[in-house]
Amino acid sequence: MTSSDISAELISTVADAFECGTALEIQGGGTKQFYGRRSAGSLLRVKGHQGIVNYEPTELVVSVRSGTRLSE
Repeated sequence: MTSSDISAELISTVADAFECGTALEIQGGGTKQFYGRRSAGSLLRVKGHQGIVNYEPTELVVSVRSGTRLSE
């Protein structure tokens, strides 16, 4: 299992895009890009933002970062 927290970088990128009025196309692994319409926004890759943050097996709850693969 890989854990990588790039929250600060993502926050900065989103804030910059907001200030400039730039749309963002959020992409994880890029495996389902063929679904839906293509976005004209700047690409924001969250694949590197991964890892399990919290796991409560008795409650059947898991919290993960946005780029975490389901296989983890």
